[in-house]
Amino acid sequence: MRKIRKEKEQLACILSKDRQERYTTRQREVFKLLPQNGKRIDTLALADQFFRRSKYRKPRHRRVSILGLVNSLSEKVRRNKEPFRVRKTKRRGPHPVQIWVEDQ
Repeated sequence: MRKIRKEKEQLACILSKDRQERYTTRQREVFKLLPQNGKRIDTLALADQFFRRSKYRKPRHRRVSILGLVNSLSEKVRRNKEPFRVRKTKRRGPHPVQIWVEDQ
């Protein structure tokens, strides 16, 4: 019962009237920081830029949180059938993941 209610709540807040998934404010902030010319940026540099404006100290596991934001952003971009894609390299242990925006 709980799982069904949770899924319905998620669908209710994700889908708008035009069936497009809305981007969260943090996802929009991350997207603004991504280079639009096809250049790649790694999770360390992206996390440093993202948390630079914060008045608190940077989180210890900021790469993981940024990667989670990028993963959800990439999935929403795919589902919304945007004219571009947010791509990333595969995870390689301690090495940062590379992220870029690619036109279709």
